[in-house]
Amino acid sequence: MAAPFSHYQWMTTIASKVGGPIPLVIGIFGLGAVVAEATRPHWKPALDGALGQLRNQRVFVKDENGETVSMTSEEIVDQSLPKQKDAASLEGTDSEESAD
Repeated sequence: MAAPFSHYQWMTTIASKVGGPIPLVIGIFGLGAVVAEATRPHWKPALDGALGQLRNQRVFVKDENGETVSMTSEEIVDQSLPKQKDAASLEGTDSEESAD
């Protein structure tokens, strides 16, 4: 039963040495940012490649008529987001309803 609380005592000891819990948390996040930035050349190309594959992957979805269509995720997002003209008309209907 002592195992879950052993880290708490270690953390409070370190926090008291650095000036409290807030400087400890800031230091941990700062160290993480430094490590992430220093290792960016190693993980960034792999991440970009994986995201590129996900963006270009085709999936099968049903359209308004119930037919199965092959689309990429970007095409799905483009269809699901309202166009500029549609968004303006939606904003107009909200203001008219609130005026009544």
